[in-house]
Amino acid sequence: MRRNLLLLLLWLAGLLAVDAQTLNRKEVETYVINQYGKRWKDIALYLGEKDTLDKDNALTFEKTISVRGKSKNELFVDLNYWFLKTFSNASSSIEMADKELGVIMAKGYLPGIAYHSGGYSSYCVNIRPLVRCDIKDEQVKLTIVVPNYEVTKVDDGIWSAMLDEDFDKHPPYTVNETWSLNVCFPFAKKDGTKKTSSKALVMSHGYVEVLMNRIQMAL
Repeated sequence: MRRNLLLLLLWLAGLLAVDAQTLNRKEVETYVINQYGKRWKDIALYLGEKDTLDKDNALTFEKTISVRGKSKNELFVDLNYWFLKTFSNASSSIEMADKELGVIMAKGYLPGIAYHSGGYSSYCVNIRPLVRCDIKDEQVKLTIVVPNYEVTKVDDGIWSAMLDEDFDKHPPYTVNETWSLNVCFPFAKKDGTKKTSSKALVMSHGYVEVLMNRIQMAL
């Protein structure tokens, strides 16, 4: 009962954090299940064999999109319009848009990609990918970086106290943590939240793949 209440509160917190983000968790999870299935650990091991963390322990994804017949300026206008529609809210934003340089940089957000509830603490994992578009005539290079996992941690003992008569003596609190990818499974084999880290990696891949497909469709 207490676990269910905790997960519900974490879930609601994730929903309230977003106004109208580019992609929501349900869309990404549906794509991931259709593409890979639900065996998160096995899928994470498979993807991890191809992934390489950079010097900052971040994951970088790249894709080049060819668009025949469209100039640099036309592609910039199309992309800038798309980003303005989908990234201009409290949780995702355009960081830079330089028409002369042909560069658009944005920051996305996807909350609640994975959960963990066990022991004394519970976690809700979120990602905030960085998106860069380098534009030239008839071509757009996409670079998407997942720098880390942003985690909302809740002390389970505190949440248990909420259900007791001495609630006033144990007010609820959350702690925001940043998990470096190199200490998470599958990059680190000894990970106490292996199941959660597995799904977080798979969902990160799903977010990037769906976002790249949407940008390509926009062009």
